[in-house]
Amino acid sequence: MRFAFTVALALLAALPAPAQHSRIPAEIAGEGWDSLAHRLAAVEQAVPLVRSTREIGVTWGGAPHMAESDLRVTLLVLDLGPATDVSERQSLHLAMFNVIAEFGTAWSLTPVADVWAFHGARRLEAGIYEIDAEVLDFSTEACVFHRAAIRVDARELSAVVRRARGLGEFDSRRFRHPVAIETRLLGCIR
Repeated sequence: MRFAFTVALALLAALPAPAQHSRIPAEIAGEGWDSLAHRLAAVEQAVPLVRSTREIGVTWGGAPHMAESDLRVTLLVLDLGPATDVSERQSLHLAMFNVIAEFGTAWSLTPVADVWAFHGARRLEAGIYEIDAEVLDFSTEACVFHRAAIRVDARELSAVVRRARGLGEFDSRRFRHPVAIETRLLGCIR
């Protein structure tokens, strides 16, 4: 199994950079392709949080249209690679991907936190998610490892990605908007 995984990674790394006509977004094509390949290879888990389809009003070519919006929200857990006994081992990212009929895609990738260990994630309400993890806190010598609840308020980002204002026909664009992240320590583990 390890050999097959190594061969798959070697093949991915050997792929040429995508051509100009590729559907891979321009901001990651070329030199960024290696960075994307590295991130994809490092994904340990993809935790689906939302899959929501609805009709939205869009404007393309100056004319209003109704189009189906298929919004997906996923928490990605990435392996940070070699770690010491007191360094984070996983990086958490909130990914949003919205396919708008045949018109285009809007997406977002937001770093949330680096953690010692990820235990789970759930949707609390529209645009608000809670992550259960172990985090490191060096503010006291008595305890370094803590169980934590990480609350992510991405309501505004969800709305921005859902509406996809300014997205052109057959366009794929990354949308950025501030996300509120609050970490609450629940107790010492060790």
